[in-house]
Amino acid sequence: MARLKGMQPGTPASKKVTKLGGHLTPPKEYRKGGATKRGDYADPSRFKYPVDTAKHARAAMSYFSKPKNHGMYSGSERKSIARRIARAARKFGITISPDSAILKLAGENGGKKA
Repeated sequence: MARLKGMQPGTPASKKVTKLGGHLTPPKEYRKGGATKRGDYADPSRFKYPVDTAKHARAAMSYFSKPKNHGMYSGSERKSIARRIARAARKFGITISPDSAILKLAGENGGKKA
């Protein structure tokens, strides 16, 4: 996890996660829907962007494509999260436009790795 501005080394993980807007456990509203394990999330370290259903995968694609949402991540984290979202979308048969922001963030071009 990247070090946050103003946070000293040794800051407990709980403070880092909540500072980034994440959760220490799956949020209750997603747990009820079945997103109970880390693999159900595109950002498993913060339990953000659930991708366990087609509805969640579409929402994650839309939300994570916005710069204000993906801007807090490092380049490698951004790419990894975008790839997980794209993989989940494909798994549910969701068509992803070749020029979509999520594929650009994932480092893919037209469904093929760049």
